[in-house]
Parts: sequence; structure tokens; C-alpha cells
Amino acid sequence: MPLFSFIMPVKNEEKYIYDAIQSLRSQAFCDWELIVVDDHSNDKTQEIVSYLKKSDSRIRLVQSTGSGQVQALTCGYAQTSGRFIKFIDGDDILPQSFSDHIRELVSHSASYHDLEIVDENLKRINVLHLTSKYEHIPFSMLLKKMAPIPRGSWTLSREIADRLFPIPDRTPYADVWIGLTIKKISDICYIDKPLYLYRQHNKQVYRGIYNFQGDVVVRRACNTLRLIEFLEHEGGHLWKDLPDGQFIIRSVRLYYSILSQEKIGWKKILFAPLPLIKRIRLLVVKKYPKLASCLSRTKSGARFRFLR
Repeated sequence: MPLFSFIMPVKNEEKYIYDAIQSLRSQAFCDWELIVVDDHSNDKTQEIVSYLKKSDSRIRLVQSTGSGQVQALTCGYAQTSGRFIKFIDGDDILPQSFSDHIRELVSHSASYHDLEIVDENLKRINVLHLTSKYEHIPFSMLLKKMAPIPRGSWTLSREIADRLFPIPDRTPYADVWIGLTIKKISDICYIDKPLYLYRQHNKQVYRGIYNFQGDVVVRRACNTLRLIEFLEHEGGHLWKDLPDGQFIIRSVRLYYSILSQEKIGWKKILFAPLPLIKRIRLLVVKKYPKLASCLSRTKSGARFRFLR
């Protein structure tokens, strides 16, 4: 039984997957396995993985039994045998510093760490300081925020992963679902180090986490609304024991309903039945996307509580 099982869902990652896998093979610790789950790629992704696994028995290539990232993650987990589980995408990198923190990572049932955001050529854009807020805030607050902890930040013991998987097949916005579920079932610990390189490029769905262009904002909001609907119908076990659960769900739905509108006037935003801070946030995102991007970059790159 290896110490770590890495799950890598991939689809058409021929440009980046060699570097992603090599970043694992370059780690100072060797006690790991990698499950690459191919989601029906039609480029050279499988060919590259097959080449690498010939010289490294720790690498396994499996075909997803379904379609989409959620099914690929569940399929990958079913193949793992490690004591701890970590996700890595086929276009991202695990830096050498990851090995330096193995002891800290495996001392907790569930932990998350910061990420370094890099461009296509691995040049640093920013460091996403998640801070310890997710460790300390109650579940109800995380539900209100609907803010994802990026999947690559998590390290999970098998005990916790067994309770997370299988992820329901129809789950939209998987990173938010994963974060909510882990927060619900486990104590979590924050590790104040960027132990993952998150690569941004134009082929990604949202074209970068600091992208607040109108079409991207609408797409994110629509996906969140689908997740809210899913939570109402199939995720009640996460929130129905909250005294104000129904109120939180209604409030979050209203916020993202406004955010999902391609065109919306100032008055509708300013007079929405939402807290003032949320109305201000809506106004900035919908009317001043460049300012929203700048503020988001500053906020995520800072450790200061007052910015959060």
C-alpha cells in the first residue's frame, strides 16, 4: 500500500501532461502511485502516458467508465490503494517543495494548502493564499460563500475519501461540492505553503480564476445555480440540519440568479433584497469587470484578514 495515491483526470492534455507526470517523478519521496484517468482523449495524451508508464510501474492508465470530470475522479478513486489521496490535473505541476511537507500533510485527516498560480510557461502570476479561514468558519458560512477550495489543494486520508466518494454523477461544479462535503464530514487543517502550481491557459473553461469577463461570469453563475439546484434535490444531507439552511439556499440562489443575467440594470442590483456587501460585490463584478479582476488578484494574493 503506497503512502499517496494521486488521481489525475485528463482529456486532451498532450501539451502539458508529460511535465505534470514528471513533476511527480521528480519528487524526493517515492512512495506513491499515479492513476491517470483518460476521459476519451482524441489527441496524444494516452500515447504519452503509455510511454512514461513503461519505465515507471507506479503510473497506471485507465479509461474513464463514464464521461466528464466527476466520473473520471470517481473512476480513478476506485483504482487507488494509497493511505492518502491527492488530486492533480494534467496541466498542473507538483513542485519539489511538496516532498518537504509530507510529514505535515499526513498528520491530518484532511488538509488544504495554498497554490501558486502560473501562466502557460510556468511563470508566476500570483500566490493564492487560502488562509486558515476555511479551517475555522462554520459549515453554514462556507455554504453561503459557495466558494471552492481548488481541488489540487486537498490532501485526504482514505477514511475521509471513502466518505467523499463516489461523487454523485450529476454533480455540477465539483470543486465546491468536494469542499462542502469535506467540511461537513471532517476537521480540516490549513498548511500555509503553496504546494501546487495551478497553470492558467485559454483552453480552460473559465480561462483563469481572475477572469471576470461577462460571458465567464455568467457561465460560473449558471454552474453555481445548477449546483444549488442539485443541493436542494440530492444534497440535503449537507444542509438540512442547519436551522437557517432554507434561508441560506434562497439567499445564495438570488445572488447567483442576478449574477447569471447577461444584462442587468443598476437599480435591480442596488435594490435587490441582499446584504449591502453582496450588492456592492454584484455591482463591481457586473459593471466593472477589470476592477473586479484587480481586487480578486489583490485579495487572493494577500494574507490580510481585512481583505477577506
